[in-house]
Amino acid sequence: MTPNPVRTIRLLIVDHSPTARERLRGLFDHVADVDVVGEAATVDKALYLVEEATPSVVLVDCDLPNPGSYAAVWEIMSRYPVPIVMMSKQPDAPVATLESQALNVGAVAFVTWTPTSSGARTSGDNLIRTVRAMSEVKVVRRRDRRAQSRPLPPETVPPPVPAPPATRIEVVAIGASTGGPPVLQTIFRGLTRPVPVPILLVQHLSPGFQTSMVSWLSESTGTRICVGEHGMPLHPGLVYLAPDNRHMTVNRQGHLVLSDDPPENGSRPSVSVLFRSVAQHYGANAIGILLTGMGRDGAKELRLMRDKGAVTIAQDEETSVVHGMPGEAIKLKGARYILPPDRIAHVVEHHVSALSNGQREQGALPLAAC
Repeated sequence: MTPNPVRTIRLLIVDHSPTARERLRGLFDHVADVDVVGEAATVDKALYLVEEATPSVVLVDCDLPNPGSYAAVWEIMSRYPVPIVMMSKQPDAPVATLESQALNVGAVAFVTWTPTSSGARTSGDNLIRTVRAMSEVKVVRRRDRRAQSRPLPPETVPPPVPAPPATRIEVVAIGASTGGPPVLQTIFRGLTRPVPVPILLVQHLSPGFQTSMVSWLSESTGTRICVGEHGMPLHPGLVYLAPDNRHMTVNRQGHLVLSDDPPENGSRPSVSVLFRSVAQHYGANAIGILLTGMGRDGAKELRLMRDKGAVTIAQDEETSVVHGMPGEAIKLKGARYILPPDRIAHVVEHHVSALSNGQREQGALPLAAC
């Protein structure tokens, strides 16, 4: 059967419960841009349908019987890479533990969905937003399990003492592409809110998916996210996301500048364009973070930020879906720190602490509106 042409997201549901599958299909039947292309109760059926139905996202219940949901996710990612959202139907599920396990085996997000609870509508809306946002994440074949099981090398995190005034952090700039949304979720969850500095973000997405990602990311992390507008002033406590198909930079007055200049490194918005402007106008008073993604967008410019005295961070290879962008920056010696997402939040917190403490003493953490 030919899918309705307005339905651009092809969803495969994997759940051993017939009742849950029926309810999930009913939920997504009312979503105009999602087409449920198959249902599976077993891992074997899921593998068959991933190949035959070519879904753009797979929703997997975390309580599949033998060989188990995590084995299923690993098997799918090792054979037919596709964005996988893992889901728990238990209202009291240990979310942090389950999410960590899900991301470790290759899922791009973890959500709870409790159709029989008083929050059924809210959890259903969140599930829909997550499926929309994650369908746009480009993934690659999962690497050998043995490589994934290697312990992460220890990282040296600076002692928790305030940075000297000359290096107070005034802005954080982040660039991400393939596999970025769940990494951003981890980082934002680890930061104190409101964040005492503005955060500028370029995340490569296809047009039309930005609204879903902003809703999902802000609601799942408690972070206030605005889509950047030309001339918008920067305020602490807000994340400014570069809009679809426009470059985003900052000027000397601390305002956003958007442009329609040609794509750079094949992208508009481009991480390189953002990082250059931050290096120029903020120098050592900035943090630059380059996350998972294909290509080299932002790599040279992360090195430029480091040369200007900024704190620079690249995501490590073990946790990157694609290590292209951060890997190129590491080759150029552009990264002061090479870290997994949870440690990135720790380092950012340390380096903004001097500014945070000073502002709180003066009562200067305004709650700006988008």
